[in-house]
Amino acid sequence: MYRPDPELAAWIEALLDQRIHSDDARKLADRLRQDPDAMRYCAELVRFDAAMHDELFPQEIEWTDTRRVVLSRRDGNPELEIERNQSVRVGPAGGGTLQELPLLPQPRRKFPIAWLILLLLAVLSAVLWHLLRESPLADPPPLRLLNGDFEATNLTYLPEPANPALVDWQDYFVTENAQVVEISRVTNGEVLPRSGRNVARLTNYAYLTQRLRRADNSPLLAQPEMKIEVSGWAHVVDDRPLPTRESASSQPPELSLRGSLRFVAGGSPGMVQYELASTVVPLKLGDWQAIRLEFTLPKDLLLAPSYGDSKAKLDLRDKEVTLSLDSQCEHGFQLLLDDLEISETR
Repeated sequence: MYRPDPELAAWIEALLDQRIHSDDARKLADRLRQDPDAMRYCAELVRFDAAMHDELFPQEIEWTDTRRVVLSRRDGNPELEIERNQSVRVGPAGGGTLQELPLLPQPRRKFPIAWLILLLLAVLSAVLWHLLRESPLADPPPLRLLNGDFEATNLTYLPEPANPALVDWQDYFVTENAQVVEISRVTNGEVLPRSGRNVARLTNYAYLTQRLRRADNSPLLAQPEMKIEVSGWAHVVDDRPLPTRESASSQPPELSLRGSLRFVAGGSPGMVQYELASTVVPLKLGDWQAIRLEFTLPKDLLLAPSYGDSKAKLDLRDKEVTLSLDSQCEHGFQLLLDDLEISETR
């Protein structure tokens, strides 16, 4: 019995699979011309492969699949009956030599209607859950206030315990009257922060601003009737000379913090602002006091500018929202803020 060497066997296998390389095809042709036994061996494999191909891959296959569905009520219980039948015909239609090969019919199965309803409800629930999860109506990422505790700047080893560079604040506008301070060093330990070491200090009607972001760093976009809440702690320090304090002791000064949500349409020198919502929180002298500012955007967001030379109304839907915290304490008072947080309410 002829035994081909590995190289010849690989060439013939590649030839039968129709993946032989042109160089190997030339080498195989030379080998077959020179070796009659190799030619007979190759011819036998080619004939065998052709015969197997004819048997396994006929010209035509017809597959018939039928179902018979009966919905009925027996013994007072609704039932669903399904009967299935399959058949396969191999070869050309009406060929005579190849006959139809029937498959055994599928036995009847009975499904109580209650089971079918439960199955449909389960599928429907899964589809609805997927749609709601992918829907834009799903809850957006929560809001976050950057550097709300004002600890992003380390003042411990600096000669001056105050710095006007408030990290993540004063996003559009900068004022020297807003600073981050290590308050215990500034007051020689008379005032301590709510947490950490630093607080924000506002003097002479200074303000803080920040473009609001969500947890995924996407901007907060204005939507009708959106509700935003800012909370934290405030401390008012009376920094006036003693004679002034004594003369005004009978009439407490008006102290407050004004918060607003704005859209800034342009910067200096042509700065234009649109105010979406605002609120004022009264303050009092003394220790740290909790503050809460609640904002509700109007239903109609087509608004006129609140500041600037322009008088053109603008639809503020989907515009980026900026938070502004403005001190309304008279000259001679310091407003300290610490541990500010923000959230979106329903």
